[in-house]
Amino acid sequence: MGDMVSKVPPYSALAPVYDLMMAHVNYRRWAAYISRIISRAELARVRLLDVGCGTGKFAREMQKLGYSVDGCDASPEMLKIFRKRLPQNHSFCCRLPQLDEVPRNNYNVITCLYDTLNYLIQERELLEAIQIIYQKLDSPGLFIFDMVSSFHCQQYFRDYVEREVLNERYAFERRSHYDARQQLQWNRIKIFTPDGIFEEVHQQRIYDFTEIIDLIRRETRFIIQDVYRDFTFRPVKVDSGRAHFVLAKETARP
Repeated sequence: MGDMVSKVPPYSALAPVYDLMMAHVNYRRWAAYISRIISRAELARVRLLDVGCGTGKFAREMQKLGYSVDGCDASPEMLKIFRKRLPQNHSFCCRLPQLDEVPRNNYNVITCLYDTLNYLIQERELLEAIQIIYQKLDSPGLFIFDMVSSFHCQQYFRDYVEREVLNERYAFERRSHYDARQQLQWNRIKIFTPDGIFEEVHQQRIYDFTEIIDLIRRETRFIIQDVYRDFTFRPVKVDSGRAHFVLAKETARP
């Protein structure tokens, strides 16, 4: 393989091995939980867009539950796998906070899961993303997204090293560090392949949940329906590891 390490953008070299690395994620559980959230809204017909869809495993599980699901991702390499997995579904290659390819009023549910919004480091970028999604979303509609907490990062990823041989062709090493002062989570991932060694640096901003709630109420037209903790239907707390935000866009009054 050689000793040279090539630095590449996030989710490029990682794409071919992403599903192997994420084999521990229970996408069926994610889909069942999101489906229960959607069912509470009693929408007549759900047309779902998953922003940050990755390789499409969540979308496939939602499709098994009977939903019409399309995908959107910033990584062409990840979308290539999505399109192989779900060749009949539409997909868009664009990056938050801009979603230029996504048509307006085509989807009445938009999801953005597994820490996708944490990749928006600046609050202004995060706000712009939420406002853009409001514009794209049909009415009445739901925007469902999640975020992890500093409690979660300090518990699991303060100084974390993981190494694994995935198969006879691929291995990876991940070094994670949480900078509590700057509220930044760093993941440095080396992917060992037959074509060489590649390194991706992933950076996430870990927002306080109260910051996000205040931002949405102050700066957007969304209505916060619920903020749930850790795959439950209980209110989020300070020591929650993950929060799911459920935002509503209501039909405009005449």
